[in-house]
Amino acid sequence: MTPRPKDLSIRLGRTRLAFTLIELLVVIAIIAILAAILFPVFAQARERARSAACLSNMKQVGLGLAMYVQDHDETMPAAFIAIPPVNGGGQAIIPLESQIEPYVKNYQVWKCPSALPPHRWGAGDFWDGRFRNGGPIGPTARNYNYVGEIRTVEANNNNDRNTGMSGIPIWGGKSGESLAAIDAPSDTIAIIEVSTLPGDNGSDNYGSPWGSQFTGCDTYKLAGRKAGEDNGARMGCGDYNRAGQKGHFDKGNYIFGDGHVKAMSWGQVRKNDFHLFKLRKSTTTRNP
Repeated sequence: MTPRPKDLSIRLGRTRLAFTLIELLVVIAIIAILAAILFPVFAQARERARSAACLSNMKQVGLGLAMYVQDHDETMPAAFIAIPPVNGGGQAIIPLESQIEPYVKNYQVWKCPSALPPHRWGAGDFWDGRFRNGGPIGPTARNYNYVGEIRTVEANNNNDRNTGMSGIPIWGGKSGESLAAIDAPSDTIAIIEVSTLPGDNGSDNYGSPWGSQFTGCDTYKLAGRKAGEDNGARMGCGDYNRAGQKGHFDKGNYIFGDGHVKAMSWGQVRKNDFHLFKLRKSTTTRNP
């Protein structure tokens, strides 16, 4: 029997519509495309936040350094000073961070949020035993290094005596530089961010002198430098065959002699034979 118009309208009203397979696949494809676009954006946003936190940390370290200098007759800290260890440490050499800890009073600011956790060392490797493996505080990362003498072209690919906030006294170096001996403290790098290099399995340790200084061939570690760039015969450092640290968008954070902090690329730091590391700018030859 042919249904009456009223019955047909009731049946049509009760009909349930559903997505076809093609429509579902289109929706899934759109979601996948959006995810592919947005996930890198979220990752970049997180890295920018970590970069800002690292810059803020280094600013606090820079302020601590500036206060230390003012309290010590305008003289920079010396690296590798022989002083008996404290808190059960076993290494009689005090690192930079322990010298300016009274001004910073927060050991966590020495850690870059992008860096790996620290190596786990024993008490014999620490000046301050609080930060040894198993101690009351335990291992804490230190990702900022104090600048010593670095190799330059002007020094015939040897350590340049015209660079570094301090030499290493126990190795025949020099004590901390005075501000008067630095032509432009605001234009001279004092502390460098050295977070984690590709292939590394950890960061350096707060409270230990090992890995606390940036010296010699360590320039290969600078953020943004590509593997092989300025390598071998140019700098006399075989480590230049290895890429530098990734940094933050291929830039690293640097503390200058007056305490201010700036993010810079490899090209900016390498420019003119590491001119930003030279203490006496007026006497240097501006090499490529």
